[in-house]
Amino acid sequence: MWAAAILFDQAKWDTWASSPSDVVLSAAAYWLLFRPWSSAALGFVLAASVWATVDRSPWISNHWMLAFVVSLTILLAFVRALLRDRGFRRPELLRDLAPAVRLELLLFYLWSFFHKLNTDYLDAGVSCGSVLYQLLARKITFLPVTDWTMAVAIYGSLVVELAIPLLLVPQRSRWAGLLLAAIFHFILGIGGFFNFSAYIFALLFLFLPEDLPAVLGRGWGASSLRRRLLALGRPEVIARAYLWTTRGLLAIAIAILLSQTSWSGRERFRLLMLAREETRSIFSYVFEAIWWVGALLLAVVCWKAIRASRTGWGKAFRLLRPAHPVYALPLLLVFLNGLSPYLGLKTETSFAMFSNLRTEGRAWNHLILPGRLSLANYQDDLVAIESSADPELQRLADVRYEIPYFEFRSYLSRMARSEPDPIRVTYRRAGERRSIVDATREPELVRPDSWWLRKLLYFRPVPSGEKTLCHH
Repeated sequence: MWAAAILFDQAKWDTWASSPSDVVLSAAAYWLLFRPWSSAALGFVLAASVWATVDRSPWISNHWMLAFVVSLTILLAFVRALLRDRGFRRPELLRDLAPAVRLELLLFYLWSFFHKLNTDYLDAGVSCGSVLYQLLARKITFLPVTDWTMAVAIYGSLVVELAIPLLLVPQRSRWAGLLLAAIFHFILGIGGFFNFSAYIFALLFLFLPEDLPAVLGRGWGASSLRRRLLALGRPEVIARAYLWTTRGLLAIAIAILLSQTSWSGRERFRLLMLAREETRSIFSYVFEAIWWVGALLLAVVCWKAIRASRTGWGKAFRLLRPAHPVYALPLLLVFLNGLSPYLGLKTETSFAMFSNLRTEGRAWNHLILPGRLSLANYQDDLVAIESSADPELQRLADVRYEIPYFEFRSYLSRMARSEPDPIRVTYRRAGERRSIVDATREPELVRPDSWWLRKLLYFRPVPSGEKTLCHH
C-alpha cells in the first residue's frame, strides 16, 4: 500500500521524471509493488523516498512531509531489525514501527484541526472549507451549493478532523474512527486529492486488528458470496490478477515517461498556487480512476474487518506505545513541524494546508494562540510587488499578494542563475519603495541562501487585505 501511495502521488502531477531522484523513487516503488515480500525492495524504496524528499525540499506538499517522516520511521525499524536480528521477521518489524507511525498520523490530524481554528476558516466568504466544497460540487453535480451547505462543509470538516484521532485511540470506538476516516478521505479523493488519500488509507490500516488476514478469512468463509465467486477467490487467481494489475500500471507509467517532452528538470517554479488552479494530464486522471476502484476495494476490506470481529482491537496503550526511545525523534519532528508557523518559522509544509491560517505580519487570525512565540522575523519582513517584468512576480502584484523577503530574494537568486534576461521589479519593503532595473545585478537580492536553510524554510505568499484567502 505504501508503494502504491507513492505511485499515485507521482501520478498526480506527472513527476515521474522531473529529476533523477523522482525516476529512482518511481522505479523503487514499482519494484516493491512487483515484489512486496522483498526486504531489499522495501529498503530501496525507503532510501529513495528520503532522497527524493531532500532533493525536492523545500517545494514539497504537506502530505510529502508526513510521508517523509513515516519513511524515516520505517527506515529506523528496518535498521533496528538488521542490527538486532541480522534479518527480518515481518510481524516483528511491523509491530516495531506501527506504534510510532500511528502516533504520527494522530498528530498530523490534530495539527490539521488546530490550524483551522482561525477567524478566516470560519468565514464562509473566504474559507477553504467552502471553496473545496464548491470544487467537489462541480464534480458531484447534485450537491447543493447554499449558505447552509457552506456552513456544514466548514464546521463539518472541523468536527471530522478532530473526531477521527479521538475515535481511533479508544479500543471500543476505533471501528467508528476507521469508518469515518475512510468515508472522509474517499470524498477528498473524489475532490482531486487522491494522492493524499492514498497515503492516509495505507496508514489507517495500521489501526486494524493484527490478525486481519484471519479475520477476513472467517468473514469470507461465512459469506454466501463465496459460493458464487469461489473461482475468483482462489489464491492463484488473486495472484495472477495482482500481477497483471501491476503490469498495467507499469505500462501506463512507461507511456507517461515517453510522453514527456523534456527530462531536463522541473517546470518554472510557481510562487502562488490557488485552490482552483490545476494543470493535470490525461494520465493523472487515469490514475485517479484507478484509485477510485482501489479505494472502494480497501473500504470493503476495512468494512469486512469491522463486521467480522471486534475482539482483535488492541488496547490504546499497547497500540500507541513506541517500541524504542529512538522513535521519539520522528515524533518530535512531526510536533515541531506543526508548531513552525507559531514560532515565526516556515508556513508551508507545516500541516496547515487549506486552513486560511495567518501568522504573518500583524494580521494574526488564530482563535486560541494570542500571538506568535517568535524565534525569527521571517514572517514579518514582507515585500509588496508593484510591478515586474518577471511573470510570476507580476502575478503576485496583480492578485495583491505580499511575499516574505526570504522567498523574494531566494526566487530572484534562483531566476538569476537560470534566466538570461534582466529582471525589472518595483516593490515596497518596510514602507520603502524601490525600483530596480535589473535585479540580477543586485548582490543582496541574488545572494544564494545556505543549502540547509533553503531546505528547511518555506513561506507562502500573503494576501495584502484583511482576509486570508484560500490557497495551499
